[in-house]
Amino acid sequence: MDEVIQLLATTALLTVASYAIAVSGEKLSERLGHSLGAGVLLGLMTALPETILVFESLALGQVGAGLSSAVGANAMLMTLGLGLLGLVFFLKYRSPITLEGKYSLELR
Repeated sequence: MDEVIQLLATTALLTVASYAIAVSGEKLSERLGHSLGAGVLLGLMTALPETILVFESLALGQVGAGLSSAVGANAMLMTLGLGLLGLVFFLKYRSPITLEGKYSLELR
């Protein structure tokens, strides 16, 4: 029973902290006049725990754990994050996501 209470308390704390980070990023983007700085800052803040875990694993000599943590987290974010984004966009607008504009790759 204590584990359930601890899980609920941790989930509530994580929810409040996530909301505070999102609101802080929004306020920061309003103060800066654009959202790039807030986006970079939020990206750094959300990636920090995973980065610390990778460095800690490497410092302890657990190279496999560090590598799988780094690759696995990014793979999950790309598949679940982009997949969910695409699904929600499709359900809302009934069309696939398309990029419009002139995009090119410059090779040097």
